[in-house]
Order: sequence, then structure tokens, then C-alpha cells
Amino acid sequence: MRGSEDGPWREGTPTAGAAGGNHVLDALAAADAAIILPALESVPLQTGQILGRTGEAMPWVFFPKGAAVIALVALDHDGRTAEAVSIGADGLIGQELTELPGFGHLQVQMPGTAWRLEVGVLAARTAESPALRALLALQGRALLVRTLQAAVCAALHPVEARASRWLLTAQDRTGQPDLPVTQEVLAEMLGVRRTTVTRVIAQLSDKGLIRHRRSRVTVIDRMGLEQAACGCHAALLQRLHHVAPALYAAE
Repeated sequence: MRGSEDGPWREGTPTAGAAGGNHVLDALAAADAAIILPALESVPLQTGQILGRTGEAMPWVFFPKGAAVIALVALDHDGRTAEAVSIGADGLIGQELTELPGFGHLQVQMPGTAWRLEVGVLAARTAESPALRALLALQGRALLVRTLQAAVCAALHPVEARASRWLLTAQDRTGQPDLPVTQEVLAEMLGVRRTTVTRVIAQLSDKGLIRHRRSRVTVIDRMGLEQAACGCHAALLQRLHHVAPALYAAE
């Protein structure tokens, strides 16, 4: 019997897929799911919420579910920010990110809910399950692929292409054309000025690819936006399937 969205599962025996919307948890076989799922707690995530800062002890591991997205936002010495990597329902926020010394903070990018688990509990459960260890290792490899692709994209591609790619990824994760994102957030994630994002949004709107209203961007022409984006979006999906096919379907 599945527990409520407002607290831990305390009754019954969860089965594979019972985690509802996180690829890592949903990929567990029934026996391995039973080891970890009863300890999960569902928590709400609000846009802009800071979950923790790298280099500081964080007692929780977060498994975003559904459309929720959490970003590791890097903070430069002069106060500027940029998205280093983002994690949605395809992964988790674990110690590989939280133990980075003073790199930045973990910020909710897209609202929703996440499963939360104590770090010590995950370590204990992982020791009991070789399959869970293997799945977490796959997730770690996928996270590295995302980070490397993001670094290449930031170094080599113009802002319009990067913004288009960011919007495509956001749509992939939410499953909806209507994206709850402000120009301020997009500027923060791309590491550019607000005025630059305003110009890029206007250009994409003039081409009929998106519509911008207040704190939302709506993707109107997905195919056109793919053409405006750099090749990193398609390349990343192919590489993720290659390194972690259990978590990413082939395109």
C-alpha cells in the first residue's frame, strides 16, 4: 500500500515503480525497491528554494520526481552565477554534489515534489544491494556526462543557441510546452545579463518559436527551437542513453 504524498511510506511493501516519477527509483527491481522505498519522504519544492550549499553538511539525498528540477548553481567570486548542472526526475542530488567545497548552492529550478532520504539510510541500504549500487553508479556517470556537455556548450556556443537548448531540456522534463521560468532565472542559469536574455527571448519570439508572458515561456514551435539550439541537446540525449540505458530511453 502506497503512503501519502505528505509523509514517509510507513505501511505495506512498496514494489518496483512505486516511487512514482523518479527514473532511478523506478528502475529498481521489486526486491531492491523494498529495501529503500519505505524510508522515503515526499517533500514540496518551490521555485528558487535553496536546499543547501556545497561544502556544508546536508543530511538529505533528494530524488526529484515528475517535472521538478534542482540545479547546482555555481557562484563566482564577484557574485555572478551560472548553472553548473541540473537534475530532474532522471537522477538525484547526492554527496557527489553536496561535498564539493564552496562551489555554489542547490536551488529549485522547476517546482514540484521530491523524495527525500537520509544520507546515512541511503549508505546503509546501498551496502545491502549490489543492484542499487550499480544503479547509483550509472546515475553518477550520467551526471558527469551532463556536466561535461554543459561545460562544452557554455564555452563554444552563442547565447541564443544555449537558451534554446535550456528551454528544450526544460520541456523534456516537464512534458509541457508551458514553462514556469522568468527572464531573471534564465539569465542566472545561463550566466549572462538580464538584458541579454531579454534580447534573446525577443529574437525567439519574433521567429515564432516561443511566446513569453510574465513569468512563463511557452514553446510554440518545438522543431524550430531544436534548429535554433546547438547540437548539444541531441548529442546529450544520445550520450546519456549510451552510458545509462536503464535511466534514459533511446531517441
